[in-house]
Amino acid sequence: MWRRSSARRNVPFPVLRNAEAFPRVDLCIIGGGPGGIAAAMRAIEYGKSVCIVESGRVGGADLWGGTVPSKMMWAIADVVVVVRVASNRPVGLRTATAAGAAL
Repeated sequence: MWRRSSARRNVPFPVLRNAEAFPRVDLCIIGGGPGGIAAAMRAIEYGKSVCIVESGRVGGADLWGGTVPSKMMWAIADVVVVVRVASNRPVGLRTATAAGAAL
């Protein structure tokens, strides 16, 4: 994303010239798609420092192309069912609606 916006303004693409100035990380993930983001989140849960290298938009082509949002809607619908079933039991859950009746 930075590359596209900088190209319009004739700003040079940032280049790492001094490796000592770059912070050390435990894990460098190539690709900021769903798998890369999931791997980064898991590494962070284990206390690791992470960087993600992505050439395009973070989220990957599937997210911006339309395949992940439909899968996310299925996952959200499954969670809603679980919450509705669990809310009939004394576990202290509260339900809320997102996007009103459209959901």
